Amino acid sequence: MRYLSLFSGIEAATVAWKPLGWEAVAFSEVAKFPSSVLSYHYPDVPNLGDITNITEEDIKSLGAIDVVIGGSPCQDLSVAGSREGLDGERSSLFFEQLRIFNYAKKHCGARWLIWENVLGAFSSNKGKDFARVVGEMAGTVVNVPKEGWRKEGVAIGTNGLLEWCVLDSQWMGLAQRRKRIFTILDSGNWQDRPPILLESESGSRDAKALQEEQRLQAAYYGDFRSTETGRIANIGIPYVGCVLMASSVRRDLLTENFIPEEQGFPLSQAFSPNMVRTLTIIECERMQGFPDNYTKVTYNGKDESKCPLGERRKSIGNSMAVPVIRWIGDKISIAHSMS
Repeated sequence: MRYLSLFSGIEAATVAWKPLGWEAVAFSEVAKFPSSVLSYHYPDVPNLGDITNITEEDIKSLGAIDVVIGGSPCQDLSVAGSREGLDGERSSLFFEQLRIFNYAKKHCGARWLIWENVLGAFSSNKGKDFARVVGEMAGTVVNVPKEGWRKEGVAIGTNGLLEWCVLDSQWMGLAQRRKRIFTILDSGNWQDRPPILLESESGSRDAKALQEEQRLQAAYYGDFRSTETGRIANIGIPYVGCVLMASSVRRDLLTENFIPEEQGFPLSQAFSPNMVRTLTIIECERMQGFPDNYTKVTYNGKDESKCPLGERRKSIGNSMAVPVIRWIGDKISIAHSMS
């Protein structure tokens, strides 16, 4: 499988899919620090830069592509943002992602398009923005349901079959509540394969069965709660610490359980009645499923030891959760081989 990653950030897709044997054909990232992370880890993969400047010839030159993935900027859709919706300067880049996919489909045989975003997309512009996303991706006209958008759904249009689902990183073994909308367009032979995001038994499982399923997923994708820096290892399977964000407030640590030179995201919950502290950078990386010190790279002509902590935090918070993307990749691999 060959894929094109848009709005790449620090590239959760490649960390997730490289173990599957998938190959990145190109990235698209404009921010300076994430671009440095990409060039540090993946020097042989071209970064096409600003998505608005990518041409049809640029995509044609990449050769065969199976999957295009990207999470266009969420600031205009988020309930914490401007709420300008898909007409906003940043979130309107969704249409650029669709443009690139159409080029990849035309010239490179691309079949799958994955779009990730915040739950605020459901309510933005009274639900009309998500209706536009579903309609544009599937190739049909979609109205906002009277009861509002559900956490799972499907649409069929001239472009193929579109599935969407809300996935939470805690379901995949991460000690973090991070709910995101994932939409997957299959423009190929979707009739002869099982669903990717939808599950026939969803809604019929009791809480105990769901907890056991999450425990097994955590074991399969790796229990990222384990750490030697701090006390996350003491958290049981049902416990989830906090939500990582791109921005954080620097504050003094309140306990001795930390790496002194690394301040991280403030915790919204205490690990125990006697313990409240900030997360270290390594813990933040682990809570998104990245390897330790993945974001510790050469930057601005300085070596890894001078890598700015603020930039590392921001890039981690902006990224996708690696095990969730890995789970999607596993499902697509199965479906792709069947149809």
